[in-house]
Amino acid sequence: MLTASNSPLVAGTAHTMDKVSTKRIKVLRPFMHKGKPTEVGAVLDVDLRTAAEVTTSNKAVLVPAEPKAEVKAEPAKVEPPKPAAKTTQKEG
Repeated sequence: MLTASNSPLVAGTAHTMDKVSTKRIKVLRPFMHKGKPTEVGAVLDVDLRTAAEVTTSNKAVLVPAEPKAEVKAEPAKVEPPKPAAKTTQKEG
């Protein structure tokens, strides 16, 4: 017997709702989001399911993630090695 548990086709199941991540979209054609109309050109953070729905219906496009600011680390200051102490060998 086949079941749909843990299937991505079963939306809103308890085990997936806590792991929902978001995508940033730009609205091309108005649609209702959270009970309110969206404006053309608005940039929204929506869940993955909503992003997939509105992008496949050409109502929005995904906005690329902003690159994270790179932290430039200064090179570590390395002191040159100190010469080894001279040793004398006694012959003989």
